[in-house]
Amino acid sequence: MKRFLNLKNQSRRVISLSLSALFLASTLGVCAVGNGTADKAAADKADRSATVSSKDTDDKALSVSKDETVYVIASADGTAQKIIVSDWLKNAGTKGEVTDKSNLQNIENVNGDEGYTMNGKDMKVWTTDGADICYQGTSSEPLPVTLGVEYYLDGKKVSADEIRGKSGDVKLRFNYTNTLYENVEIGGRNEKIYVPFLMLTGLILDNDHFSEVEVTNGKLINDGNHTVVMGLALPGLREDLNLDSDKLDIPDYVEISAKADKFTLATTMTLASNELFNSVNFDDVSDLDDLKDSMSELTDAMTKLMDGSSALYNGLNTLLNKSDDLISGVKQLNNGAKALSDGAKKLSTGAGTLNSKKSDLTGGAKDLQNGLSELTKNNSALTGGAEQVYNTLLSQVSSQLKENGITTEKLTIKNYNKVLNALLKNPTAEQQAQLIAIASKEMDSKLAAVPEDYRPAAKVLIYDKVTAGKDTDTAMKETSEMLTTAGTVSAVMANDSIAPDPTVYAGMLAQGYSKQDAGIVAKLCTALAQQKGGSAVSYINTAAEMAKTAAAVQAAAADKKATEKSNKLCLMLAINTLTPTIQNAQKQLDTYGTFYQGVVDYTNGATAAYEGSKKLSKGANTVADAIGEISNGAKSLSGGADELYAGTSKLNSSTGTLKDGVKKLTNGAMQLSSGLKQFNSEGVGRLVSLSGDVDSLLERLRAIQKVSKNYRTYSGIADDMDGSVKFIYKTDSVEPDDKAE
Repeated sequence: MKRFLNLKNQSRRVISLSLSALFLASTLGVCAVGNGTADKAAADKADRSATVSSKDTDDKALSVSKDETVYVIASADGTAQKIIVSDWLKNAGTKGEVTDKSNLQNIENVNGDEGYTMNGKDMKVWTTDGADICYQGTSSEPLPVTLGVEYYLDGKKVSADEIRGKSGDVKLRFNYTNTLYENVEIGGRNEKIYVPFLMLTGLILDNDHFSEVEVTNGKLINDGNHTVVMGLALPGLREDLNLDSDKLDIPDYVEISAKADKFTLATTMTLASNELFNSVNFDDVSDLDDLKDSMSELTDAMTKLMDGSSALYNGLNTLLNKSDDLISGVKQLNNGAKALSDGAKKLSTGAGTLNSKKSDLTGGAKDLQNGLSELTKNNSALTGGAEQVYNTLLSQVSSQLKENGITTEKLTIKNYNKVLNALLKNPTAEQQAQLIAIASKEMDSKLAAVPEDYRPAAKVLIYDKVTAGKDTDTAMKETSEMLTTAGTVSAVMANDSIAPDPTVYAGMLAQGYSKQDAGIVAKLCTALAQQKGGSAVSYINTAAEMAKTAAAVQAAAADKKATEKSNKLCLMLAINTLTPTIQNAQKQLDTYGTFYQGVVDYTNGATAAYEGSKKLSKGANTVADAIGEISNGAKSLSGGADELYAGTSKLNSSTGTLKDGVKKLTNGAMQLSSGLKQFNSEGVGRLVSLSGDVDSLLERLRAIQKVSKNYRTYSGIADDMDGSVKFIYKTDSVEPDDKAE
C-alpha cells in the first residue's frame, strides 16, 4: 500500500537499494554476503606494517584463487562494530582437496555441505566434492583503512546523537586513514609505501530535510526528491608519490555541506579496493613517452574500477521499466473513476429533469435507467483494478515468506489476517518444522565453536535459562562459560597423572560427600594447585563449584526432553524474529484494504442506484413521489464520484511524476559515471605532466604497484594461491527517535 500512499518514501527505498547495488556491483564474484549485529569492540586504529607474501602472478587458468570481500558494520561515526568476511575459493572444484589459510572465527560453508580439517595453525584442508568453496566468518583483526565520520552543526563539531533532528548549517566529513604499508628502498632511502586504496562513499539526502547541498571531492545527483552524493578519495597516494598538495591535490577525505531541517540520515556505504595499480605494467617503461602510455593504462584501470557506478544506472532502468506496470494499473483505476464520475453526473441531471418535469416522468425515468446502466458497465474495471493491486501485495507477502522457507495457505483478501495470525500464534506442524529449521540453523551457527557432543546440552541449558526469564544473549554467554568449565573438569578427570589431594579427600568425606564427589573435588584441587600454585586445600570452594557446574552440564546432556526443549527454543526464537515483519505486512495490507473497500462501496452504490431506477420505471406515480429523494441522492453520488475521480487523477499524475523522476535519476546516474571518469582524467592524468624526473617517478610507481599486488587478503591466504580483497563499510543511520526502526 505504501507505494500508493507515499510514493516519495517508496522511491527513497528504491534509490537506497540501487545505491547498494552500486557497491555490490564490485563484489559480483562473492558467493555470499554476511549480516549481523554489531559487537561492542572497535577496530584498532594504530598504524601497522602489512603482512604480505610475494607471489609469481603468472597463474594457470585453472589454479585456485581466493576472492575475498570484507563487510564492516560500523556505528554512525564510522567505528567498526563487527567485521564479516566472505571468501570464495575459485576453481576449487577442479581439485579433490584445497588447502586454504584463514584466521577467521565462526567459519561456515554458505554454499554447500563441504567441510574441512585442520593442518597446522590457521591451515584448513577443504574437501571440495567437485564444487567451489564459499565460506563466511568473523574477524577482529585491524582494518587496513579506518573510516571516521565527523558531524558539524553551525560550525561546531557534534556527535551523531547531538545532530539528529536538529536544524541549521551542517557539515559531514568522511576521513579515511590508510594504515597499511611496506617499507621500500627508494633512491637509497627506506620509505613507507602505502597500499593504494580507492575509497568510494555514497549516501542519500532527503530534499525535505536538506537544501543547498555541496560536496568536496565528489558528485551530486538531484531527482527533485533526493540528492545522491558520491565521494572519492585515495588516502596515502599523495605520500606514496612524494607530492606536495599544492602540486597535485589527491583527495583523502569527502566533505558534504548543506542546510538541514530536522537532520536525518540513512545508512552510508563505502567501498575500498586496491585494484587500481594492479593491472598496469611499468616494467617496460624507459622514457617519458612510455610513461605516458603506462599512465593511460592507469587511467583505463581507474575508469574500469569506477564503471561500477553504472550499476546504479542499470538498477534505475529496472525501476523505470517496473514503473510502467504501476502507471498502467493506476491509469485503469483512474479511467474507472472517471466513468463513475461521468455516470453520476448523468444521474444527477436526469433526476433534476424528472423533478422539474413530472409530466415527462416516464421518459425521464427511462433515461435515468439507461444512464445508470452505462455507469455500472465500468464497475468490473474499477473494482478489478483495485483488486489486482490488492492481490499483488498479498502475492509479495507470500513470496517473501516462501523465499525464507515458510509455506502458508494462499493469502486472499478475506483470509490473510487469519493465516498470518495463525502463523505467529498457532503454526501448523509443517510450519513449526520450517520455523524450527530456520532458527536451528542460526543457533548451530552461533554454537559453531561448541563441540557437537555438547550442543544438545547447550541448547537445553539455553532453553532453561531463557524460560527462566533471561535474554538470549545472556543465556548463551552463561551457557558458554558452563561448557568451558565442564570441559576443564572432564580433561582433569581423564588425566591419570593427576592424583586426588588426600587432605581434601578426607575433609570432603568428613563433610558427608560421597566417595565419588569427594574424589572429583580432591582431584580438581590438585590440578588447580599445580596450575596456579598454593595449597590444594585453598581451592576446595572453587573445585566444588566447578564440579557442580560439570554435573549440571551432564544432567542437561542426559535430559530426556533435550530434543523437545531444543525445538521449543528454536520455535520461540523464530517467532520472536518473525513477528515484527508479519505485523508490519498486516498493517500495510489493512491500510490498502480500507482503500479497496471504499472502491467496492462506490461500485455497490452505483449498482443499487441502477436497480432502483428499474423500479422507478414500473410506476410513474411511485417514482413521482420519490423523485425528490433520488435527486438529492444523485447529487451526493455525483459529488462523491467527483472526489474519487479527482483523487485518482492526482494519483495518476503522480505516477507520471514518478516515472519522470526516475528518468531524471537514471540520467543523473549516467552523469555520475561520467563525472567520476572526468575526475579520473583530471587527477590521474596530471601525473603525466608532473613526470619531469622519469626515473624517480617510475621507481615510485613500480614500488606502489608492487605493494598493491602483494596485498591479496585480509584474513589469510595459502602461499600457492592468488587472491584479491575488497572492503565494504556500512554505517548506522542517524534518524530522530520517532523514525528509527
